[in-house]
Amino acid sequence: MTGYYDREAVRYDATRGGRPRARAAATALAGLLGPPSGPVLDLAGGTGSVAAELTAAGHRVLVLDGSAGMLRLAAQRIPGRVVRGSLAALPVRTGSVSAVVAVWVLHLLPPELVAATMAEVARCLAPGGRFVSTVDKRAANHGTPRDPDATDCRDTVTRLAVHNGLTRYADGGFAGHGQRTDAGATPWYPLLCLGR
Repeated sequence: MTGYYDREAVRYDATRGGRPRARAAATALAGLLGPPSGPVLDLAGGTGSVAAELTAAGHRVLVLDGSAGMLRLAAQRIPGRVVRGSLAALPVRTGSVSAVVAVWVLHLLPPELVAATMAEVARCLAPGGRFVSTVDKRAANHGTPRDPDATDCRDTVTRLAVHNGLTRYADGGFAGHGQRTDAGATPWYPLLCLGR
């Protein structure tokens, strides 16, 4: 999978809504995260487009990704704030981040990696920390009801979060600028916020 993203990196933003979509995502994330406090870990943060918008809003964001191609672009946007790593073993200390965000990530993962990622998120969140993730992405893209078997199904993510000591905090969402559902509408990407 990382080979695909290494090759796709140079055209990734232009084919996925660019800055308007990144800004919409970051604005919605910031609303759920609250005022900037401690470090924010952006899981599979890709080119850093969302992280750059969060950084502009005052958050200290570290982008984690497995793709060297994506991280090269992210490093241009937020120099010194990128790390290559695995979702199953986040390279941060236990209880050391105030927030973790995951935008357009969980739907790509097999169930066992979603479970491992949620355990790692819970491990690295500081007391009072928040985890915000997109959920039900395929349903949003196709304008269909939520798929209970999708790895980013809201119910699945909530269940895994609760299993790891997190609680549901709030919901949100943002418009997928530059994207279209099968019916030609702009998709609405749901966000789920969970807290320690």
